[in-house]
This record gives sequence, C-alpha cells and structure tokens, in this order.
Amino acid sequence: MNMKLCVCKQRVGLLSLLFCAVGYSVFATEVVRNNSFDDGTNYWQVAPEVLATNPTFNAISGGQAGMHVSGYNGVVYFQDLNRPVSGGAACMADVTLTRNASPAGNTIAVYLDYLQADGQTNRMTLFNPNNYDVTSGTMFTNSFVLPAAARTLLRLSLAKLGNGDFVVLDVSLDAPPALQDPHIIQNGDFETGTPDGWPGGVVTNAGARNGTYATVMNGWGPPAFRSQEISARLRSGVEYMFTAWINVVSNMNGMGMPAYVPHLSVGDAIFSGSTNYYVAASNSANLGWQRLELRRSFTAAELATNVYFSVGGMGLLLADDLGAVATLDNNGFECGSLTNWQYSPVFSVTNAAAHGGTFAARADCSLAPHSFVSQNIAPRLKPGVEYKVSAWVSLTPGDYNESTIDDAIPHLGIGPDFNLAILASNNMAVARRTVAGWQKLELTRIFTAGELSNDVFVGVAKMEMTGTFMVDDLLVTPITPFDQVMRARGLSGDDAEPMADPHHVGVPNLAVFAFGLNPTNVNKVDFPAVNIMSNVPGLTFRQRAGGTGTPGALYVADGVSYVVQYSTDLASGGWNSAASQLQLSQRATNSDGTETVTLSFSAPANPGSAKFVRVQVGN
Repeated sequence: MNMKLCVCKQRVGLLSLLFCAVGYSVFATEVVRNNSFDDGTNYWQVAPEVLATNPTFNAISGGQAGMHVSGYNGVVYFQDLNRPVSGGAACMADVTLTRNASPAGNTIAVYLDYLQADGQTNRMTLFNPNNYDVTSGTMFTNSFVLPAAARTLLRLSLAKLGNGDFVVLDVSLDAPPALQDPHIIQNGDFETGTPDGWPGGVVTNAGARNGTYATVMNGWGPPAFRSQEISARLRSGVEYMFTAWINVVSNMNGMGMPAYVPHLSVGDAIFSGSTNYYVAASNSANLGWQRLELRRSFTAAELATNVYFSVGGMGLLLADDLGAVATLDNNGFECGSLTNWQYSPVFSVTNAAAHGGTFAARADCSLAPHSFVSQNIAPRLKPGVEYKVSAWVSLTPGDYNESTIDDAIPHLGIGPDFNLAILASNNMAVARRTVAGWQKLELTRIFTAGELSNDVFVGVAKMEMTGTFMVDDLLVTPITPFDQVMRARGLSGDDAEPMADPHHVGVPNLAVFAFGLNPTNVNKVDFPAVNIMSNVPGLTFRQRAGGTGTPGALYVADGVSYVVQYSTDLASGGWNSAASQLQLSQRATNSDGTETVTLSFSAPANPGSAKFVRVQVGN
C-alpha cells in the first residue's frame, strides 16, 4: 500500500518544495579488510600479471603498499570482497597516497569490480588522481551511488598506469549491506524505480496502477515475461494467495496457447500452464487494470526445487502490484462456495454486498440454534509467534439489541472445537450491535507448541436463533510493529487499519506510524520539513529506526518503506528518484522507536526554478 498524503508545502525565496508522505537504513560499513596494511599482506593478493614477470614481488610492509613495479602497468594488488549490495546504494571510498617521485600524468588508480543483476561484471574507477595533486599522505574521498544493476561487490584493485614511485597508505570503502525485501514477492510494486528482482525487467513511470512505477512487457513477436524465483520464501503446507494486476495496452492474437494469453502463473517453470497454477486475463485491450488471483500450497518436495512467480503474455502489457500472502483457505469465499470451511447449515455464500471481492458468507440464524463457520489453522502456525486473527462481519442493527450474553452476538473466536462453542473471553472479539455495515473484529494470540499439536480453529460464530449476519475476509498473520503501535494507542478493528483516521485529524494511521506523529496533538506533529542552509535545500523527517537501506534512496524499517522523489513540474506527474541528489547530513535516534534524518541536496537552490519533493511511504 502506498499513500500520497500532502503534509507540508513551504516556499523559501524562489525555491518551492512540496513534501508529501505516502503510505530499513543502517549506516554503511567498511568492506575492505586490512585497509591500512597493518597486517601485512593479509587479505591482499599480488596480481598474477605482476608475479608472472617478478615471482617474488611484494612491497606491502610497514603499514603501506608500494606500487613501484619497474616496466609494468596494470593492477598490482587486489582484494576479493564478495559483498552483496543493493543497486542504487550510497557509498563512500577514500585512499591515502604518498608520491616519492613521478612525471606528470595519472599513475595510480583504484578500481571496484561488481556483479550486475544480469550476471555480467562491470568496473568502476574510484580514484585516478593527477600525480601533482599527491604529496605526502594525501587523502582523496569519493562519495558515489552504485549503479541500479549492481548486486555484489566483487573486487577492489590498486593499479599502476604509468611511471612513478607511489605508496598506498590506506584504502577504504564503506557500503551498506544488501537490502532484504521482507515480502514474498520482492519489489512487486516496482517503487524502487528499478527492475530489481525481475531479471531482464523494464520499469516505466507511465501508467502505473499505484505509486509511480510499473513494469512494461513488449510481447510483440514472442511472448514477454517477468519472473521471480520464490521457493526460499515459502513454507510447505501453507496456502498462499498470489495476486497481480495486468493492463493489456494493446493486444495480439495468442493463437489459443495459454502461454501467449496475458496471465499469472506460479510453478516450477517460468510459465506453468496447469489449470491449478495459472490464471488468464482478458486479452482485450483498453479494459484497464485487471486483477488476477490464484491460490496454492506446496509440498516440501516442491519447495526443494525452483518455484517461479510469473506474469506475461503477448501484446504490450503493463503489470503492477504483484504480491503473495499466506492466508486461510478460501478466506474471502471467492471460490463462490464454503469449500475448506466447516460450517453449520445456516451458512451460505452470497454475491450481494461482499466486503472484498465478489462473495461473502451469510448466516440466517433462524435455521439453527448454533451458527458457526471455522477452519483449523494449527498446521500453518509456529509456536511462540504472536499472530493477529481478523475477520470482517456485517450485522443488521436491531437484530441483537435484546441479547444479554456475548455468545448470542456474532463474534470472532479461537478454540479447540470446530463449532467454537464455550470460548473464554480472551478468545472472543464480539461485534458491535449498533454498527451498520462492515466492521473488523480481531484478536491477537501466541500459541504454545502444545496447543499447536492439537486442532486450533478460527472463525465466526453465535448462539441462539435470532438475526442474520455476513462474514468475509478472514486472515491470520504474524503481528507487525505497526500492529503493536496501534494496539498501544488503544486502536483495534477498522480503526487500526493503515488508512484509517480514527482521530479525525486528516492523518491516516500509516503516516502516524511511519513519521512518529502524535495525532492527538496536531500542533506538535513532526511532519517532514524543508530547511535551507547556505542556500542548499534540505529535508528533515522522522522515520522508523533500525532498518536497512539508504535514507533518501530506499530505506525499509518495521515493514515501512521510505523513498524520496522529486519533480520539476507537478502538472506532468513525472516523479523521479532523488537518491543521486541527496546526502545524509544528520541522523539522531529518538526515544519512541524513530530517528530524525536530515538529507541535503548536492546542488544549491536555483533562483527562479521550482523543485517539488515528496517522501513516499508504503507498507
């Protein structure tokens, strides 16, 4: 979920900045070992090309690396790094050199080799200073952003490219660790602005369903696909709901072959045509965004091999908001039946006024003295993990006004019996009798190994032969930091939804959580704010602490992602990553689980021009 809530607009001189909030970083760490050569040749190797002509050469000693190899130009020393990284991460390198003697030129170079997402190796030149800029102990610094395609830092090399006598006293490279996307389908909304996680992918900022970016597939000729291997992020015996949104911009006759029709598939190949693992979109153009959904579980043997999540087909296609979630079987009754549920005869499935999707379950309680619909969840839970169990119910106000006990009112329940009879109060969430329309019920529980060795049923039930009610969209999910904060604020049910505004101050819960706001005291909320220092614009805001990634580029903490974007013209709607223009200038930890960061733009304000910037937050 992304949200674009405008939270601040300021104008300072002629520079206008618009900050919007919608909706982990750790500091970069040293990558080079023995970077000051204090441990001699430890971790460093002499290049084979040097040893080929001078087998005994090694000038690393006394805390420095001598670079003088008579008659040789090329790499002298190297260190293998093998450090996973995220493309677009902000890094910093420095090298300290001493020149003993040299002619004019650029003799010393420092190279960084990295592996790209496509499997190719590329090289960056980090340093190649002018000889006459080097004296004794001269330090050079380079702040840079890794290319978006970078995935692994392979090797750092020290090279001699000409004549001269130089020594290297120190060389360092700070890079943040690889950002681990917590989702089963990684970068499924493409809001990194890159095709990370989708080999061969192409991203566009035109026509996205949500946010700024989507992936585009040009299937004119052979069909085009976007695929991701996901077996390591799945568990055996758990049913997953896989979803994708596809927009057929222009269609092409698929000749009736399933692989050619725009589709979603999950299987052991890039395309899986089994009817169990494949769902097709309409091949007609100009229908707009179509939601595709399929559900399946996996055996341990299936997860021991590759499992691919794929979208594609023929024609010009857009895809966005690709995802997967572990859920109850048929949790939204979208099978059009009560398949996989245990239920009393009072229940049926209706396509009238469902909470989500097309179908919901409906109970006519006059038909039996006990109404229940339930499902055993014990096989898919882990002991010691706190879970949130939720369901949406809809009552007719007035049906239950005479009820005097909770059992006689529709309630969400957790218990050892499929009929959810005789539940303790801590295992029940009772519906509010006077609320019209859909309301959310939820419980949180930690289960012991002993409990999970037996049946654990969840569902909705009530006693007595009065009233009607509907049930939809039951979920069992591990509790998140967002859930914990909402609970600490005394919020539950639909008031605790990410986009809910229970305090009626125009600030949804997701923004409250992401920016550490106080919605009950709107005069003191810490919204993102503009600051101008020495004519250089900056942005200060609060974010969840203890995450991974790079502030301003992509930072993820507590299940919330933060991306800073800019535009020079709001009318065009073109938002771009501001990562290459920002540097972290301040970072302070707060006592409430957040930290305050200040990002400064690398260029001063340009009088007469406007720059619009937003902090995009997603969960």
